[in-house]
Amino acid sequence: MLFVFGDTFVDAGNLAPTSEKSKASRQWFYPYGRSDSAHHNNPTGRVSDGLVQSDFLGTYSKDDVDASGVNFATAGASAYDSLSRQIDKLSRLVTRGTIEDRDLDDSIGVALIAFNGAGDYASVTVSTSSDQVMALSDKVTDAIADGALNKKLDPLDDVLVLDINSIFSDLARGNYIQGDASGTPQYTLCSNPQDFFYWDYMHPTQAGWNAVMDRLQGSIHDFLRN
Repeated sequence: MLFVFGDTFVDAGNLAPTSEKSKASRQWFYPYGRSDSAHHNNPTGRVSDGLVQSDFLGTYSKDDVDASGVNFATAGASAYDSLSRQIDKLSRLVTRGTIEDRDLDDSIGVALIAFNGAGDYASVTVSTSSDQVMALSDKVTDAIADGALNKKLDPLDDVLVLDINSIFSDLARGNYIQGDASGTPQYTLCSNPQDFFYWDYMHPTQAGWNAVMDRLQGSIHDFLRN
């Protein structure tokens, strides 16, 4: 089974929609989802024009792991403050028997943890010293490695680190969907998002995520079969 933890990179619509568009709920409004034929080209709460990283992992790993499972990721989450709480939610489901212990067995259970860093590094400004940035980086890293993986999921040797930053840098080409404080579009929407990597200033398009995960598919396959 696939268990997903993180933020907008892997959130498949867990943050509830609102009646009016806001920065936090923009993913439930047009033009988000416009390329997502799997959901009739409608917004689904994913911060992209279509599918996101967790969707592609579920597809690519179908021969290696049961892609059913639970997605705990939410937009705006941070590794330092939110990851532990997301894993606590999984623990409660196991305690209640909703998820069985056997579903977490190494042979069939896979966890994806993905954060873009926006929630963790939002406090960093031009006046933040390099020492402060490094200290914050250490806290975020510890939250993932020690606080979450080791303490919450038990010590794990079977961890695959996916370097998506390097792939982003190699593939990046922007589309950039933006709006002002009232939600009024401040952009000209291109007619071919499939030819662009970025959907907005940070999040890939569906085509972008497809390209990223296509490059990682071999290493993921080898890891899951190991």
